[in-house]
Amino acid sequence: MEENNNEISIDQPKEDSEALEVPELKRKVYTEQGDPEIDSLYRKWKDGDLDIQPDFQRGFVWDITKASRLIESILLDIPLPLIYLSQEKDGREYVIDGQQRLTSFFSYFDGKLPDPQLPFGKDFKLTSLNVFTELVGKYFKDLPKELQKKIRYYKIRTITFRKESEQDLKFEVFERLNTGAVSLNDQELRNCIYRGKYNDLLWELSEEKGFRELLGIKKPEKRMRDVELVLRFAAFYHSTYINYKPTIKKFLNNDMEKYRFITEKDASDLRNAFKNTISIIKSLLGQHAFKRFYSGNKSQPNGYWEKKKFNFSLYDILMDSFARIDKNKAMQHLDSIREAYVDLMTSDQQFIDSIELSTSSTQAIHMRFTKWRNALESIFSITQKEPRQFSSQLKDILYKSNPTCALCNQKILGIDDSAVDHIYQYWTGGKTIPENARLTHRYCNNARDRGNNVPIISDVPQNEVISRTRRRNQRTIIIEGERIFCNNAIEVLKNTANWLIEKGKISASNCPIKLQDSGSNYLINTQPFHEDGRSFQYGGAKLIHNLHIDKNWSSKNCEKKAKELLIYCGIPVTSFNLDT
Repeated sequence: MEENNNEISIDQPKEDSEALEVPELKRKVYTEQGDPEIDSLYRKWKDGDLDIQPDFQRGFVWDITKASRLIESILLDIPLPLIYLSQEKDGREYVIDGQQRLTSFFSYFDGKLPDPQLPFGKDFKLTSLNVFTELVGKYFKDLPKELQKKIRYYKIRTITFRKESEQDLKFEVFERLNTGAVSLNDQELRNCIYRGKYNDLLWELSEEKGFRELLGIKKPEKRMRDVELVLRFAAFYHSTYINYKPTIKKFLNNDMEKYRFITEKDASDLRNAFKNTISIIKSLLGQHAFKRFYSGNKSQPNGYWEKKKFNFSLYDILMDSFARIDKNKAMQHLDSIREAYVDLMTSDQQFIDSIELSTSSTQAIHMRFTKWRNALESIFSITQKEPRQFSSQLKDILYKSNPTCALCNQKILGIDDSAVDHIYQYWTGGKTIPENARLTHRYCNNARDRGNNVPIISDVPQNEVISRTRRRNQRTIIIEGERIFCNNAIEVLKNTANWLIEKGKISASNCPIKLQDSGSNYLINTQPFHEDGRSFQYGGAKLIHNLHIDKNWSSKNCEKKAKELLIYCGIPVTSFNLDT
């Protein structure tokens, strides 16, 4: 986000246009044509029956020269473009296209032109005229009576969209009419079409100081992107991502239509949720809010934060999740939450794809919301006696002591780009204790095979015989994108089981587990015994959470049983790969 021009720089792929779902019986726009005099429109505006929306683009955007020449065009009898109006359910008419022209006319009558820097506007005296040069410097009241009448009673063609027209279809039509020098974006059109208490609330929330600080702007964003961001938050807050259906434009339109005349209770709930969320995110990420963190690569292992570009996808998941979490609870786990957030952006390819590719598709939205929700749940519901992740405090100590990657031996430039790794891996029994911890780049930690204690970027020669033997016995399994190192065949099955336990798919409550056609044999049990009382072969192998697995399997059967166990737990076998 750039503070110089107060615009929000968006890091988001352009979404494909999708067809509107308008029922056949409603595929009609009802319109009326008219030729009212400018004076008639002025009186209607003064009576409150016509809203020319001086805040439509957050201020009048024409300058006094352009407005003056519009007045001169009337005096020269030059035909003017159509004015488009929209009739709403409250009986009032709203200007869709022609706001700048009507504002110029009415302002000249009143002698004041809107100016955001001046509370009462600035004096409107004609200037820079090319033909009626003798009128330069004159207010409307100073013009000869015949010229006043010519302007006041000038007829201008209007087309009014009646209130019976389908809202979605009106939005589509207004987009097509939107052909000015600076085309209106979706939120500017919504600001016109869905006028009401809800629209006012969105504006109110967009002006929250904390929100502007997170966006990196100091005043209202001139194209209303900040208001649209509040609407995105509100739409997911109201409907949840589970009920999202493309396109995002229609999703947001539907929310504005549904809550257009929002109740006081709903407004209060939304206001409190929004402020709670902003407070948490400000403490969690500060200037890095809603921006990507990029992992390094082999040639340059240091990662970095995106400096300017805003990411809608990250905004959606952060805003939605913290609207549903108690603030005190979130504050107690800020370090762990931040670590999980950066880890998803650097090590989970499915999550990365969901914030980069077809981001408004149902699949992408469900993927990133689910991944982030699972990460938070794992933080808030830790019940293991033996934690899997090192603490942020330990990472801070290691980084301050020696910010050097233990794998590539290069300096780590920022603490967010560092990870604390097990020297002896968790899956193979390594303890999550300071003595078993080492500091690495995120890239280096993610790039190596799990359990491989040899630096991934190293020129140190290894014993060829030992290396050959290690390569022959080593295996790496990949489950839903997660790489897990295995020392031998039985660990393919054992570590698959541990992964399922970690994901909550297996627990003591659903044991014993018996696979198809296994007779009286259990595969996993709370004790190392089969159904008929026989002990597991060789005592079985101990899993995490004090569960046991039978290990009387050949290398080929270990892989087969691992796949069967995944299927048993509802995990598609297509998500499983084995590298040998």
